Amino acid sequence: MKSIYYLRFHPEITKEPIICNLIKEVAVEVNILRAGIDARKGGFMVIELGGEEASIKNSIGFLTKRRVGIDEISSRIHYDADQCVHCGACTAVCFSGALGMDNESQLVFAPEKCIACSLCLKACPLRLFSFSF
Repeated sequence: MKSIYYLRFHPEITKEPIICNLIKEVAVEVNILRAGIDARKGGFMVIELGGEEASIKNSIGFLTKRRVGIDEISSRIHYDADQCVHCGACTAVCFSGALGMDNESQLVFAPEKCIACSLCLKACPLRLFSFSF
């Protein structure tokens, strides 16, 4: 099982080796997909957690206990499907497989596969995608 999460770090916890300790203490695979952290300002990280369902649940508890804000990535991505003209421009840049076209030439968005690379933001001619990071 794999799940993608958006993490928020407050400045006071940026000096702690939180991800290192997560890997050591919880049987979970961690893939850092995107990060921006400043010791004075805090920051964010987009990670993919892999492993058994219980390990992922334990990881969320581990991070929450250490005051790391955590959300599923799908709750941070916004797509205005009502305005979409299904041109498919965004699918050409989406290497994670979160965007595709179905058999009826309609755009299909799977936010749980999104890695927040932001390429769709630039590719969509109508600017129908946004991230709340």
